[in-house]
Amino acid sequence: MCRLIGFASPRPTTLAEVVGPMQCSTFQHLSRLHADGWGTMWLGPERSSTGNLAPALMASARINVTKSANPGQSDDVLTAAMAEEPSRGRVVHLRMATDGMTVRYQNSHPFVVDGIGLAHNGSIVPTGILRDSLSPTILADVSGDTDSELYLAAIRQGVRAGLSLSEAAYETVNWLRGYFPRASLNALVMSPTEFVAVHASTESPIPRHDFAARGLNATDLPMDHIDAYYSMSYLRHPDGTVAFASTGIDRTGWTPLPDESVTTVDLRSFEMTTRELEPVAGRSVA
Repeated sequence: MCRLIGFASPRPTTLAEVVGPMQCSTFQHLSRLHADGWGTMWLGPERSSTGNLAPALMASARINVTKSANPGQSDDVLTAAMAEEPSRGRVVHLRMATDGMTVRYQNSHPFVVDGIGLAHNGSIVPTGILRDSLSPTILADVSGDTDSELYLAAIRQGVRAGLSLSEAAYETVNWLRGYFPRASLNALVMSPTEFVAVHASTESPIPRHDFAARGLNATDLPMDHIDAYYSMSYLRHPDGTVAFASTGIDRTGWTPLPDESVTTVDLRSFEMTTRELEPVAGRSVA
């Protein structure tokens, strides 16, 4: 159970410019509760000679990642990543570890393999179904022991089979929903050409017992954590820049993402499309 925020933009910019410095500060302080590590991934190189990422540079762009197993609340590296380091796409993740999952660097999000990065908010357990679906080649690149890294591995397997990132994410989420109807599959996924926001958590129970275990009662919790913990929204700017966020910041003026959906931003055209997941009753899990 974690917090997510990220953006995609046609020009190099910072998260603070996209959502506001106060929102970034509020988000960073959510690590008082989500204190089991933090991480950020971003799209680089950030600039061409004109200040924008030229088409020739887009082909060589890559997903970079920095992460830590320590709380992010007072981490100057995290503060700088949100406020001072421009890119055309960035995701920031604050981790609250699922029961039994070790707090260590290898388990911090985002996970980046094969030029694809994923940050997840939820729990997909037990993980045997996921692990058993993966080829030995795909599993060889899994270094931690979280369900979230296996979630990325399943998407990577779809991409290696020839699907686009958005198609692989959509098919993976549909497949997982058939096995795990109450799991939160919320995620932000990024490649050099696509930015994907998964909002699939309609039946997911709010982890109140985890909040209580950390010594916080209802009055101590951040904004919207009691009734809308798994809600996700987006903020669209006139130039095509779009931000996505889970709860905990002030999302006044933001638009809720549809329940049980996968939204994709094409990082070349900045067209944004949303696909609803298939009804559970009509899904194949073979």
